[in-house]
Amino acid sequence: MKYIGYMISLFCLFMLASCGLIFEKSIKNADLVVDSPADSVTITQYTQTFMWQDVSYATRYRLQVCNDNFHSGNYIYDTTVTATQVALGFQPGEYEWRLRAENSSSETAFHYGKIYVKKGDFTQQKVTVKEPAAETISTTSSIKFSWEALYDAQTYIIEIDTITEDFSDPMFTDTVKNALTSIKKVIPRRGDYWWRIKAISSSGEESLYTAPQTFYYTMTDIDLLAPKNGAKTSAPVSFSWSAIDDVKSYKLYIYQSDSVTVIRTQTVTTNSTSISDLDLGRTYFWTVTALDNNGYPGSSSQRTKFTVNP
Repeated sequence: MKYIGYMISLFCLFMLASCGLIFEKSIKNADLVVDSPADSVTITQYTQTFMWQDVSYATRYRLQVCNDNFHSGNYIYDTTVTATQVALGFQPGEYEWRLRAENSSSETAFHYGKIYVKKGDFTQQKVTVKEPAAETISTTSSIKFSWEALYDAQTYIIEIDTITEDFSDPMFTDTVKNALTSIKKVIPRRGDYWWRIKAISSSGEESLYTAPQTFYYTMTDIDLLAPKNGAKTSAPVSFSWSAIDDVKSYKLYIYQSDSVTVIRTQTVTTNSTSISDLDLGRTYFWTVTALDNNGYPGSSSQRTKFTVNP
């Protein structure tokens, strides 16, 4: 009987813990505090950053903007974010906006506000960047750059440079015409990059450049498939590893048992190869590095040990 009572107690404790994981705390009565913009504010900047304070147990925030009323359902923006701020682009006009916090089981009441956007000096405007966001990591060479349309902009100038950030001699300068708000660019080699954008109006005025943002073009990690770490294998030794898109070749390194001294390298265009003349009964380490289409080394695997059977 004591054992049964003990098991029932454990079951109850488990159920209570599970309930805490399954059922989120309600945020229905939580206060959502908005820091900016103030209600009925008038601005001459075409980009407005909405900022608010975090609500405990909220997992996302929904911001809606319209220029008539919310009953029509004609939203200019209806966006959900997990951060506590978001920047949106506007053209001159009057707008209503509302914001609420949400989780999977409840939401707060909407916080309502109005914003009045007046025509401003185009040379003091900045484009609102959408992607790639700061610190984005890409494992493909084709990267999409996109931004919010800036009022009265007809052309956009994008500059991409290496980590120097000064843009005195940018690696790429692209002109995007016809008020388009995105472009795909093939980055020729892996590395760290900065990018920025400015707009040119229909009358030829130039906006300010956006603050430079970083993105990284890198390879995915290489997983060594065979021989596994600590494996004992027969000669000839067959090596295989996970394939990576957009690579020119792979370089295989064989090390002595000290895992430092390289005794053999082999460059191949597939993700497997074999070596027949390794000494029997000896222990080795191996690793693989991927080379991109320009021959630059990218990701490397971990160093793994194996022994050739006598």
